[in-house]
Amino acid sequence: MVEVLANPSQSNPSGQFFGWREWAALPQLRIKRLRVKIDTGARTSALHAFEVLPFERNGQPWVRFGLHLSRKHGELAHWCEAPMLDRRVVTDSGGHAEERYVIASTIVFGNAHWPLAITLTNRDTMRYRMLVGRSGLPLDAQVLPHHAWLQGQPSYDKQAFRTGGSTGVNTDRNAVGNTEPGATTASHKTDSTRASNTLATAERAATRNADKNA
Repeated sequence: MVEVLANPSQSNPSGQFFGWREWAALPQLRIKRLRVKIDTGARTSALHAFEVLPFERNGQPWVRFGLHLSRKHGELAHWCEAPMLDRRVVTDSGGHAEERYVIASTIVFGNAHWPLAITLTNRDTMRYRMLVGRSGLPLDAQVLPHHAWLQGQPSYDKQAFRTGGSTGVNTDRNAVGNTEPGATTASHKTDSTRASNTLATAERAATRNADKNA
């Protein structure tokens, strides 16, 4: 007999249940709340972006891009800057290959956070501005396709997430698993580790630059 959980989020003390859609925050991109779709059929995570322009900051590669946070208000653009992790060819569910910029950022679900590699692509025709693939989830995550919003509202402390910062809402990795999220293959581990290292490098460079200008 299959047990039906009335409230799955209360049945898992580590908070590893995810619905098919959740609220998330991307503090380093100044995004306090964003509806995201959880898609275990996709390996990588993707964020809507347009007018993506690479540039250099403190000797490190960065990208600047625009983002429509809502389909209903497409005329309103939110501009972001993030350290660039990579450029890679990604094949979507329709079999179309596209070269994308990959950025490093921190994602927040509820009171937990971790570094994430995010590809940038135009999702204007998609209902959700961001898709979180399986490599962006903790190893012990369980996705319940008939539930939504199980993680609740994301905590957002802009002081804890300085540009490129790798500390923040919850530094206890037990809250999201004791290993890197989505580390089902070596490539997943590499993405998470590289994202974390890129954020740390950006933070150190920003700190050195601030000290010089002080």
